[in-house]
Amino acid sequence: MTRRDNRCFGRDREMETLARLVGDDLPLVTITGSPGVGKSMLIRAFLRLHEGASRKRVFCTVEAARDAQALRETVIRALGGASRHREDASGASFRRAFASLGPVLLVLDGADRVLPDVRTRVSEWVETIPELQIVVTSRERLHVPLEQVLPLQPFPVPAEGEPPGGAALELWTARMRERDARYTLDGPDAGSTVALLRGLDGLPLAIELAAARSATMAPRELLRRLAGSRDILGLAQTLDLSWQLLDSFERKALARCSTFAGRISLEAAEAVIRDADAEGPPVVEVLSRLRDKSLLSFSLLENGEGELTMLACVRAFAERKLADSERANDAARRYAAFFVREAQSIAALACTDPHGAARAFEAEHDNFIAVVRRSIEAADQPSIENALHILVALESPRWFLDEPSANLELFDRALERASGADSRLLIHARIARGRVAWRAGRLDTTESDLEAALNLAESLDDVPLRSLSERFLALPRLLRGRFDDARELATDALALARSCDDRGLEALALAMLGYVLRFSGEPVRARGCLEEAIAAFISVRDVRLLQSLRIDIVFSYLDAGDTAAAKLYAQQLRDDEREPALLARLSVALGHAALVEGDSSAARHHYTIAREHACEAGDRVMEVVALACGAVARFELGEIVAARVQLHELVPATIQFGPNLYSGLLQATGSVFDAAAGQLEDPRGVLDDVARALHLPLRSSTIESKILERILRALRDSYVDCNAEGRAHRVLRIEADGAWFEPPGGSRVACRERRVMRRLLLALTRAHEDRPGTRLTNADLIEAGWPGERVKAEAGRNRLHVMIARMRDLGLRGVLDGDGSGYRLAEDIRLEVVGRA
Repeated sequence: MTRRDNRCFGRDREMETLARLVGDDLPLVTITGSPGVGKSMLIRAFLRLHEGASRKRVFCTVEAARDAQALRETVIRALGGASRHREDASGASFRRAFASLGPVLLVLDGADRVLPDVRTRVSEWVETIPELQIVVTSRERLHVPLEQVLPLQPFPVPAEGEPPGGAALELWTARMRERDARYTLDGPDAGSTVALLRGLDGLPLAIELAAARSATMAPRELLRRLAGSRDILGLAQTLDLSWQLLDSFERKALARCSTFAGRISLEAAEAVIRDADAEGPPVVEVLSRLRDKSLLSFSLLENGEGELTMLACVRAFAERKLADSERANDAARRYAAFFVREAQSIAALACTDPHGAARAFEAEHDNFIAVVRRSIEAADQPSIENALHILVALESPRWFLDEPSANLELFDRALERASGADSRLLIHARIARGRVAWRAGRLDTTESDLEAALNLAESLDDVPLRSLSERFLALPRLLRGRFDDARELATDALALARSCDDRGLEALALAMLGYVLRFSGEPVRARGCLEEAIAAFISVRDVRLLQSLRIDIVFSYLDAGDTAAAKLYAQQLRDDEREPALLARLSVALGHAALVEGDSSAARHHYTIAREHACEAGDRVMEVVALACGAVARFELGEIVAARVQLHELVPATIQFGPNLYSGLLQATGSVFDAAAGQLEDPRGVLDDVARALHLPLRSSTIESKILERILRALRDSYVDCNAEGRAHRVLRIEADGAWFEPPGGSRVACRERRVMRRLLLALTRAHEDRPGTRLTNADLIEAGWPGERVKAEAGRNRLHVMIARMRDLGLRGVLDGDGSGYRLAEDIRLEVVGRA
């Protein structure tokens, strides 16, 4: 036994349980678990920990035994018995061999090959030898009287995004330190290492083997190779023993279960495993036997339901067995067909229970996505249609709950190959991707998809699909500032819905018309449409958009200036809401109300919460809104530097969105802040300039535009253009090394620890001394402030603008002049350098 075995990682709880079972003198304990889970490691560590106990410990490895005779001889040798016992090992002389030793704890390690013989002998020994206590390690329980089972699970591994930690990482680190005592889990391989352990399912044997392979392969390469073949770790031989011990029904079921990428429900398993013309035991019985043999894992969920899953290493082994069979394609076809039906069934549930539909999709998410990916790879039209059916269905509850999707890339790939797909399916797929792309900030894709859907619906003369397409196309038209086009589309969608007497379509069209009217400056009419839409949805028992529409009504109250009603309604809705995307919108509305009431601190709080919810939901659009409006609150609280830094974080988002109302909101807010920092000469024209550049006539009636006007009013009130006489005798005092400065009429500001500010101030001072009014370019100042650093031009400018704004906030607002392309000390400033030799 090697030194490394002296530690048993992550098994404290199991060790305590085993100690209790043995300490209670229970006659039989079976430690079960999948191959490589660490059954032998646990019992060996237990025996070492309890050396010197009153019971004699006898460890007997029986995994090499092939029959009952070999089993008896192996046990006799472990007991130290003479050969005379072998002839009657199952009789009185064998029992005397045990009795001569007194109280004994007998460990039978690796009993899988001779499980029937172990079951028979252990039952007999437990009945006839009172002082004998037995611990068996096996992949399945013995199913004998008085047996206590201790199941082992793989180590938990941090999920993506969670901080690293746990037994799997401890085991990996310990093995790596045996080769290099300086090893730590950090640096460029940290993420790959955690992903590798996740890919190994936290299986201790797999971790040991991967750590051994890391002597010649980095974790990143191991992870890549692991994706192609699990046998790189040599697990196939271990799993092959389990395969040999299965009957034909169990082998077929295990191989076909490998088609599942996630949980294995009984209904899905019956659809995939059972052959219509085949006889055999019920599928539920076969699955139960595979679970007993530790080839399937069972876990109890928080909602009280149980689920079967398969370890990745077992799945990879079973996949190879399925590929070698004649029914591999049949299993894959059944798997896809079942989950297409399941997706469509869950999507239908979204009308009445979107939360329930979302939970149902989440439970089978891995299987749905696996069908989509495999179908796209197959690339034939039936497979592509399977992928589109599932992708369209998956978006159903997400859209109704205002949640963005992570499936945009899959939509892109499927639609690239969908030229021959059913036309009506293509319309639904285009509409679904259009919605997904809008949430991801790809407005161009949204517009082109919805235009294509409308054209196709018109070519088919399908009135309901025309109404649906026009309803959705109105949104990008609105966001582009094309208010008349948006109103025409929404109005026509409503007329088409009414012409085919479809109350659900009518509700959807009314909802969009209300949204368009709100941004067109008609808040009262907008609220009327939204309330009519809510009534229509309720009449058809469709609850999909009710909460989102009620939030739109909150904004219509804000547009109309009824802040009290907006606040009350928003607070009522927030108390019953749990979805992050909808909570983000409600928090933005409450932030708007607080700003209107003059409580900038409360507004900042609400906008911060809104941004957190938007980030949680992955809603980039609402994140932009929360950030831009939160900057307004910070401005009013005097936190201009913090606000401008936040705004610069989302500059890439505005580029991705393209010109629309939301990117316009962010750009307008950012430009106003630049004006406040003295980077633009005329802050009063900023909003008009931004609107003209984007071709967006910002309507003054919306709450968002009112918030922007509020900044402008504050700017106008605080922006003082000092006349020449007032500036004639201004003195800037600065320590020769830039350790401090005193602005005209202000207090001393320490700069010794502000190294960048200090370097910038000295550069500006030297330029002013050479010739008053000399302007340094952005490039000059970036080189002075961050000497030797290689940064992209835009990043460097952002750094510089933030630092200049900070210097102005510290008293240099009327001293530092600039127009965004460069800066200087004001020409009339008189310098007084202190401490110069």
